[in-house]
Amino acid sequence: MKKRMIWNNDVYSKMNALEKDGFFAESETEEEKMDETYEYISNALSDEAANLDIDLEEDIFLIGVLQRWDGCDSAYADLETSNIGEAIKKAVSLFSGDDAIEIFVEDERMKISQLGHDNPVNPSVFEFRVVRPESDYCEIGLSYKENLKITRRIGDIVANVYGWK
Repeated sequence: MKKRMIWNNDVYSKMNALEKDGFFAESETEEEKMDETYEYISNALSDEAANLDIDLEEDIFLIGVLQRWDGCDSAYADLETSNIGEAIKKAVSLFSGDDAIEIFVEDERMKISQLGHDNPVNPSVFEFRVVRPESDYCEIGLSYKENLKITRRIGDIVANVYGWK
């Protein structure tokens, strides 16, 4: 499956797209357009969270590789919710507002990436996952590969909601 965008905060691309669509009044200043674009992006996040108001049986985790200027390391975060829409909002709030963030589905995996935090070349990429109910061993926080073994992806659920399957 190709990469399917759910949401991103690329304000310049969105502002250009909105401008091409005639979204702004001709009298608006660049600052006013920027403010409206930020509001549009924020509303789009809320809309996508509403579209994905789906409760799962287990809490949702972010599991991935954190890229830093001095290397990379396995990292995780318990989003403390079993609702996919709420997990999206919580995940976005974990990252810096100054960085480029995108949420997407690729290869039946729902992911969030952040470009710019500590490593402007390689993005930190995390996958939204839940602990497998059949897993005997459920200690999140070990290595990235061990975390993947005891969790399952949820991108297939999201892809189904959007008709991407």
